[in-house]
Amino acid sequence: MKPILEDFMHHPLYQRIGSCEIEISKSFGLIIFGGAGDLAKRKLIPSLYHLYKDRLLPENSFIFCTDRLRMNSAAYRDLIKISLKICPFMQPVHRDRLRQKDL
Repeated sequence: MKPILEDFMHHPLYQRIGSCEIEISKSFGLIIFGGAGDLAKRKLIPSLYHLYKDRLLPENSFIFCTDRLRMNSAAYRDLIKISLKICPFMQPVHRDRLRQKDL
């Protein structure tokens, strides 16, 4: 019986972006502590959103944000939508395509 990751290690997935080939990893789980904090809102979440829109995040991955602030999922989505809209490096085309299912 071969190890589960053996096939992937020998045959990684690549995606071409312009003239570059980028290796796409297998599924992963990312936990962000301080998910409603300044770093998450200004840098981490917008960067992850760009990776998602460019299809550079592997399928079946998850991102879990936690914080000391108490809020439900809908309130957190609203907070992130606001931070993405005011993020200086968000392109207008990405702002127009922002929907709830994207978050």
